[in-house]
Amino acid sequence: MHVCIFAPAPITLWRKASEMWSRDQKPNEPVDDYYADMPRKSREVQTSAGMTQFAIMRGLRPAYRTYVMQQNPTTIAELLEAAKVAEATVDDSPLVTLEILEAINRLVRRITAPVADTRRVQFRRTPSPVRRLLPPPMAGPRFNRAQSSSWQPPPRFYGPSDTSTAPLPLHISDTATRLY
Repeated sequence: MHVCIFAPAPITLWRKASEMWSRDQKPNEPVDDYYADMPRKSREVQTSAGMTQFAIMRGLRPAYRTYVMQQNPTTIAELLEAAKVAEATVDDSPLVTLEILEAINRLVRRITAPVADTRRVQFRRTPSPVRRLLPPPMAGPRFNRAQSSSWQPPPRFYGPSDTSTAPLPLHISDTATRLY
């Protein structure tokens, strides 16, 4: 008669090891319950006592972990004792209580609710200042460009290298047809 002992598949070992290292103490879970679960997971993946201690330390609630690390435990028993002291003395209540969350939700609902007031809000604008659309009158007699045949627009200055790209001056007749 042969006794066959089957070893778990590598993927199963990897999954169980991953579960052990990702196991966190739940918010209302006592330290004793958390601790009781961890050695079982450690035996399933055949880890050493040191690795089990590190996994337990990693999964403790942050407030407890800080206290336990300050105690510098060297064994799992010392770690468990320090965790129990932390559980009894450290206030681990959440900073945001249910009452605060409910108040925030009420404010959000009030802000996002449609406005029930059907009155129309009217804004009155102040009158704009009067702007002059025409240039200020010139001193002396008015010069009428349309009546003068000798008028040419003033030449524009282009730099010495830009003379080839300068626009040609327009005659008065071209200007009059373009504007009207």
